[in-house]
Amino acid sequence: MLIGILSDIHANQYALMPVLENARQKGVSRLFILGDMIGYYFGAKKVMSLLSEWNTVMIRGNHEDLFESFLLNDETYRHNLRERLGSGFDRCANDLDSETQKKLISLPVQMETEVDGTRFLLCHGSPNSTTEYVYPDAPTEQLDTFCKIDIDIILMGHTHHPMIRSGNSSVLINPGSVGQSRVTGGLAQWGVFNTKNKVYSPVNTLYDTRLLKEEILANGVAESHFIFQVLNRNR
Repeated sequence: MLIGILSDIHANQYALMPVLENARQKGVSRLFILGDMIGYYFGAKKVMSLLSEWNTVMIRGNHEDLFESFLLNDETYRHNLRERLGSGFDRCANDLDSETQKKLISLPVQMETEVDGTRFLLCHGSPNSTTEYVYPDAPTEQLDTFCKIDIDIILMGHTHHPMIRSGNSSVLINPGSVGQSRVTGGLAQWGVFNTKNKVYSPVNTLYDTRLLKEEILANGVAESHFIFQVLNRNR
C-alpha cells in the first residue's frame, strides 16, 4: 500500500489540489494527515471537502487548538490572533458547518496505527507535545530521545521543514508543509510511504501562488504580512 503523508495544509486549497492529483497518479490509496488542516489561509471548506474523498487517518495540530480558542474567546482575543496569523479563522467560523468544526477540534492529538506490519505514531509537534518544534538541526539528544521510542515510524509536522532521521528503534519523518513551505514558496512538500518495501519517498509538488495571494489581499491581510511574504521565500 502507498500512504500519502501530509501535514500543515493550512487551508491552502491551491496547494492541496495538485498534491492530491499527484497522489492519485502515484497510486496512493490512503492519507495520513498530521494536523493543521486549517489556519493562515482561506480554503478550509474546500480542503475538508477534498480530504473527505479519501481514506484518511487524521490528527489535530496546534491550529485546530487555536481555532477552538478562537471560537470560545472574546473579540479581543480574536483580534490579537488576526494580527498574528491573519483572518483565516474567521473564514473557518463562517464557512465550516458546526459538524465539521466539531470534528476538527475533537480530533486526537496523537494516534498509533499499524499497516502491513509497520507501526506508525502520528503526532503534530512531537511525541511530547503538539507545539514542540523538532527541526532538522535539533540537538542530537532531542532527536535520539524520540528515536528510542518503541515504534517503527514517528510522523511529525509543525515545523514546515522536511526531515528524516533514523535511530535504533524508530525513524522520524517530517514531510514538510503542503500549504506553507518554509523552504520555498509555491512548493507543496509531502511524502509517500510504501508499506510493502518500507521505503519513504519525499515529494515536492509545485503550485501557482497567484490566486492565493489575491485571496490574502481580498481578506484584508496586508502584502507585508508573513502569510503573504512566505509565499515568495527563496523564489
